[in-house]
Amino acid sequence: MKMKKTRKIFVLLLVSLSLLFATVSPVFSAGFYGPFNFVTNDGKWDGQLEVARNGETVSAQVLNQTNNDVLKVRLCSTNGNCTAYKNVTNSRAVLFTNMLKGKYYADVAKVTNPSRQVQGKTTFNVRN
Repeated sequence: MKMKKTRKIFVLLLVSLSLLFATVSPVFSAGFYGPFNFVTNDGKWDGQLEVARNGETVSAQVLNQTNNDVLKVRLCSTNGNCTAYKNVTNSRAVLFTNMLKGKYYADVAKVTNPSRQVQGKTTFNVRN
């Protein structure tokens, strides 16, 4: 009798803990995307990423750029809405804050003389 009661309590505790861990959502969601190759002015997207929840921040990095031309980056959602272009700073990064949940495509472009192409790589870090 005592063994059955102990076993029953153990099973209930195990089920309770399982439910607790299964229903708790993570406090921090993050994602790293890339690297993606890009060529400015080629008509193709220069990367893609997923924002899991509203309000997250996306950091876009430009790496291995073939020259020192000033670049800008924007993000476009699958429904066609795009952020404004943001100039890439000396840190080679651009921040997009308070993003809406969804899938985005990146566009890297030149600030001046767009006909001269620049090549490189992009990476994206999504964080809360």
